[in-house]
This record gives sequence, structure tokens and C-alpha cells, in this order.
Amino acid sequence: MSTPIVCPNCGQEDSIECKHDAWACFLVTGVDKEGNLTKGRDFDTQVFDASEIGCTSCGKIFEEGQLVRQLQNLQSHG
Repeated sequence: MSTPIVCPNCGQEDSIECKHDAWACFLVTGVDKEGNLTKGRDFDTQVFDASEIGCTSCGKIFEEGQLVRQLQNLQSHG
């Protein structure tokens, strides 16, 4: 059984996300009945270097080292 990952600030489980700046590029495939462009289902993405790690529950932003230490501590005690 794996140890749940919790926010070091609020204790919420499974709330830590790593968010990256990125873009998605869709191919324009036509125009719909309302005159809006339609896009293809397939897309190309590019992830940029800018990112942040934070809790979706309390909003606290963490440095990667903080979370690495917490996870290492959980694994050594689990």
C-alpha cells in the first residue's frame, strides 16, 4: 500500500499539482453552422520552463526541495 501524498501546509491528500506554462496548437478544420471556427481533435503542445508546485486546496506554493524532503520522510517512515 502506498503512502498518500499530503500538503505540508493543510494536510489535504492528493492536492499537490505541478503546473507548467504551455500552449496547445490545434489545426483549424472548418467553420460550424454558427460561423465559429472548428478545430481538429489532435493537437501539438509545448511545455515551457516556467512552472510552480502548489496545493489545490489551500493555494500554498512550494519549492520542489520541500516536497522531495517530505516524500523522502514519508517513505522512510512508511
